[in-house]
Amino acid sequence: IGNCSAEGYPFVARTSYASDYIRENLHFCSRVSSFNAMIRCRHQLTNIINNYLNAEGFIQIHTPILTSNDCEGAGEVFMVKPDNDELLKVMQKSKEDKNEEIFFDKKAFLTVSGQLHLEAMAYGLSKVYTFGPTFRAENSKSAIHLSEFYMLELEECFIESLDDVIQTITKMFKAVTKEFLDKSIDDIMLINRSSKDFNIDDRFNWLDRQFQILSYDEAFRIIKENQSKFKTVVDYKEGLSKEQVIFLTHHCQVPCFVVDWPMEQKS
Repeated sequence: IGNCSAEGYPFVARTSYASDYIRENLHFCSRVSSFNAMIRCRHQLTNIINNYLNAEGFIQIHTPILTSNDCEGAGEVFMVKPDNDELLKVMQKSKEDKNEEIFFDKKAFLTVSGQLHLEAMAYGLSKVYTFGPTFRAENSKSAIHLSEFYMLELEECFIESLDDVIQTITKMFKAVTKEFLDKSIDDIMLINRSSKDFNIDDRFNWLDRQFQILSYDEAFRIIKENQSKFKTVVDYKEGLSKEQVIFLTHHCQVPCFVVDWPMEQKS
């Protein structure tokens, strides 16, 4: 509150700016309506997910961020070691010790997944989940592969079939999304106000429809019939590319599950 000199101030009232420009002025981004709406949405959605899982009997496990496992090769890892050579020299037990193994007595990484810890905890608690920061050191410039993101992972005992997994995911996805729309509709509209094609009813009309289940062969047949639309190679043995997965979702008009993959591609 008070006078503000226009000189040096990055934003002008009633003016729209590109997201990248706003992020360059991080200490001001919460004053931009679209950004603070997005932050409120993330806060609301995080609470809805936690409350839903709590009501379903899941116990939250805070799995380690620093770990010595790479979780079955889930992604390229970031190594962790002190940025202090003097400290490492003091801690060194023998001349043969490698710098990256001195502090923890073994190599340590930023976690790529909490799955292995969850599997162990599930044997005593039955239904567990973790929802925390995850790190992947992959050579990608796209928004699909991030160096840091928050990942929700669940483990549940006494699952008897793949259908049980599908029903659990479908029930959670629908319930969480419906509550999110109910509580955050104003912020969702604010974030999308500049999009002329955005229609809230059209965008979420899949919520009351049954999610589709396709076998890998069925999915590949659809991809093969539309192969002229793809930049990526259509190859049965190579599986489905991200481009092809997105096409399948639009083709089905609802979220879809692809099951019965060839044994060479999935366990």
